[in-house]
Amino acid sequence: MSSLFRAAFAYAALTFAAGFVLGTLRTFLIAPLAGPVLAVAIELPLMLALSWIACRFTLRRIPVETAAPPRLAMGAVALLILLLLEALLSLTLGGLTLAQHVALYATTPVLLGLAGQVIFALFPLAQIRRES
Repeated sequence: MSSLFRAAFAYAALTFAAGFVLGTLRTFLIAPLAGPVLAVAIELPLMLALSWIACRFTLRRIPVETAAPPRLAMGAVALLILLLLEALLSLTLGGLTLAQHVALYATTPVLLGLAGQVIFALFPLAQIRRES
């Protein structure tokens, strides 16, 4: 497996693990008090910071070429893996069907999270400058 795919998988797995912990806290502690939209808005900056750290950690251990195309590919593959892991979580622990999971993307909290995931996908590219 190429370093790009190994790095994408590691980056997605680290971020998913952090998101699982933070998402559990958000769902059971913050959302009942603040509401789902505010809860995601509170979680998102912390999740992005952890994703940035996970990306840097991954790239230090699994180098990916410091050119835009491979870094964009790493981010895109990591995003795809992350979305698949989230769908799997919804289907297994959440008890949702795939159609119900996809329907969640029409809600404000999930769209806000998706915006964060797009930023997550751009972090490998953004870190090229940091590595120079």
